[in-house]
Amino acid sequence: MTEAMMESAGGRRGGACACAADRFAVVRRVALAVSLAGVLLVAHSASPTETPYAYISSLSTNRLFVVDVGARVLVASVPVGLSPRGVAVHPRGTCVYVANDRSGTLSVIDTARNAVLASVPVGAGPDGVAVHPAGRFVYVTNRDSATVSVIDAETNESISTVAVGERPRGIAVSASGDRVYVANSTGHSVSVIDAWRHRTVATIPVGPPMHPARTLHGVAVHPDGNPVYVAAAGAYATGALLVIDATTRQVVTVGLPAPARGVAVDPDGSAVYVTSVAEVSFPGPAVVPSGVSFVSSATNRVRTFVPLSASSWGVPTGIAVHRAGRLLYVTNEDNYSLYLVSLATSAVIRTVPLPSPSSGYGPFIDPRVPTPRSQPPDGLEGRPGSGARPSDGPC
Repeated sequence: MTEAMMESAGGRRGGACACAADRFAVVRRVALAVSLAGVLLVAHSASPTETPYAYISSLSTNRLFVVDVGARVLVASVPVGLSPRGVAVHPRGTCVYVANDRSGTLSVIDTARNAVLASVPVGAGPDGVAVHPAGRFVYVTNRDSATVSVIDAETNESISTVAVGERPRGIAVSASGDRVYVANSTGHSVSVIDAWRHRTVATIPVGPPMHPARTLHGVAVHPDGNPVYVAAAGAYATGALLVIDATTRQVVTVGLPAPARGVAVDPDGSAVYVTSVAEVSFPGPAVVPSGVSFVSSATNRVRTFVPLSASSWGVPTGIAVHRAGRLLYVTNEDNYSLYLVSLATSAVIRTVPLPSPSSGYGPFIDPRVPTPRSQPPDGLEGRPGSGARPSDGPC
């Protein structure tokens, strides 16, 4: 396959997104748990057994790689903005959103053509991306301006800017569509945003840092809406999964073998999967290899650890889980591969070669959680300044 065949031409700037949901349509049973940039999996129909595509941002080449996971081949390489990080997908699977760190923009990709449909200005240092489960809004964390941009998925325009904590990165939306959770990387807190009023309604402290260098990264939400999971990294090989009760705001810390980056929740809610980077003793192999921790959501204990890279500085970040084939998909900033990890055997079963190292953190799409709200609660629709539309408006 030639480069010309794989590369998709850049699209027009601005314009309405053809992938926005039909008027208040009941979306497929979808869960979006985004953390930061990386890999995103989406099946292009409601069938839970259909093979998904992987959308992987490449920080070094300013491209979005599109991988047919079933065939295990790269099918497109889409030019986007500078230093792409966060990736998220519209619930219908017809648009993909990419946060471009150095460009300060959000690229909107038409998945039917694998081409850029729009480029939306956001804040400084856009990092993580999440899409409302009803497909109405797109949320972007702006790391360098301590805000979250809210994008109208119908018009591809920014409609609100929400102040959050220091250096926000990971972001996820509850399955009900009522709450958005933001990991404030160096602020040692999680901001809670009202998804309909577009304002911060709570800030959850995560306790004293393990070390001043501690940072928060990926975020995921249990399919039931509670708890919220945050991947944390600290100095001196410390890492943790923070389990946050969204109601009581109590935090349980699950120790991990190395600094954590990405996080995903099994569609049935039984397990949480967390990537961690390798710790290396120079010269020599990794003291703690990079890998994925399988954490029981019932006991908050690590059940098993799957190593990915034992001899190099592995930096697995993006992670996603999909019902088809019961596989985990993991990106790695340190090499040119997408890992496929079997949930049945807890082992890497194959890799998919990529043109360049894949960066960042990845959300996932889960077709089994309850249908989210397609209307705001409490008669909020159409209220001035809310960002919501009247009941007879487009989705």
